[in-house]
Amino acid sequence: SEEATATCPPDLAFDLAAVTQLPFGLTSVDDPDLLYFLQYYATEGRRRMSNWLARAGRYDEAVGAAIAAEGGPRELLWVAAVESNFEATARSRAGAVGMFQFMPQTGRSRGLRIDSVVDERRDPVLAARAAAHYLHDLDAALGSWPLALAAYNAGHGHVRSGIRDASATDFWELDDYGEIYGSARRYALRVMTIAIIDANRAAFDFDSVVPDDPWRFDVVDVAPNVRLSVLGQAVDLTATELQALNPSLVALRTPSDVESYPLRIPAGSTAAFVDSYDRLRARYGDTHRTATLRFGETVDDLAARFGVPARVIRAVNGLDPGVLVPYGSELVVPGDTPPRAEQPAGGRTVVVPRTRFAFADRVRLFYETNVGDTIADISRNFNVDPDHVCAWNDLDPDANLLDGMTLQLFVAPDFDTSTSVVLDESTVTAVPLGSEAWVAMQAAAQESAPQRRTYRVRRGDTPSAIATRFGIRVSDLARWNDLGDDLTIFAGELLVVGR
Repeated sequence: SEEATATCPPDLAFDLAAVTQLPFGLTSVDDPDLLYFLQYYATEGRRRMSNWLARAGRYDEAVGAAIAAEGGPRELLWVAAVESNFEATARSRAGAVGMFQFMPQTGRSRGLRIDSVVDERRDPVLAARAAAHYLHDLDAALGSWPLALAAYNAGHGHVRSGIRDASATDFWELDDYGEIYGSARRYALRVMTIAIIDANRAAFDFDSVVPDDPWRFDVVDVAPNVRLSVLGQAVDLTATELQALNPSLVALRTPSDVESYPLRIPAGSTAAFVDSYDRLRARYGDTHRTATLRFGETVDDLAARFGVPARVIRAVNGLDPGVLVPYGSELVVPGDTPPRAEQPAGGRTVVVPRTRFAFADRVRLFYETNVGDTIADISRNFNVDPDHVCAWNDLDPDANLLDGMTLQLFVAPDFDTSTSVVLDESTVTAVPLGSEAWVAMQAAAQESAPQRRTYRVRRGDTPSAIATRFGIRVSDLARWNDLGDDLTIFAGELLVVGR
């Protein structure tokens, strides 16, 4: 493995004498560990090295210019290879994001904007400038690029402590003293190795690698708070395709707190964009609001709340049909119409377990499940114990929840119900399982079962509009009629709209 430093074999797979270009201020490559990595990438890791050299072609021009603007050497480009495999939107388990893997605090300290609308860590050019600036400072503070690379991985404080403890400032000597983390040393060695091979491609037989086409684009200044779905139509791109050129726009719109926003569009398309943009704004409008998906709320529910077709909300937010959107997601909603006032769901009957629960310090709420809900998610959102959720509702902890189940939950009195879709106890009639009321309810249901309410689909109808018309949930409409995840309906189809 490339992560394991080993003794370099005596028979090298490359011509050591032909390695003449040495980056990062190196004077030789005779360190055993450095030779090991050179040998590895020339043999076992050859495919990965070829991929890096090819992918670098896409970013060499734009990212290289950003690095140079901060006074850094072009070879810092290879930090992105080791950090993220040149993936602009890469995210680590620890929360580091982008091609240069900035944590939020470090990114903000280097001038990157990071919020729910814009995350500049995802922008290759802006992140490269921030990384080059940071590495330039590390080089100035520590006195060498190898030490700066190790500090980028392990932290400035760790390397400074190593220097102080060993009373040595040479990267190679510090390793002899064991003063640099093995992972940080290997990290620096990998970046240096890739840079050496890049500068001496013929010596390692990589001179035939064809680089990817360079990432080129035009930049136009656009108004604040405009949807990418509108901007994209001016250059015949979807919102998602335009976001690929502007990966920092996580909310699929330009930020509202700027005078203008520098938007990237395909190279050579400025004239077409200028010609189309004003016409498209007049036709579709750029007014919109943002809405956070509450716990228990689906895109269809959100669409009904704002009176906007669900397919439109999915389109402007780059969401494929049937994709489950996590609760808490901030979505763009076209138009400026305020949400419809939600009417209390009076007269709702809910079946609860035989065992009665009562708590002096809690209030009871009812929550209706959606596809993908789990006991863990529900307990976390409502700040209750998962075992209690199971006990209150006769649930098997290992079983999957089904769409449309209504669960009773006993929450703290100060729980903020505005962040979740719930039913208040005052609007619900709770019927214990097996009670006289439950038996009567079952008998009534049997009598009325054949008299289901139906509706014949007309041209132009949508599931969201039909559900709103009959006062039912889109999820119920889908479940009663086996519509599937894509909610496909056809004109003339007979749907059950009430039971």
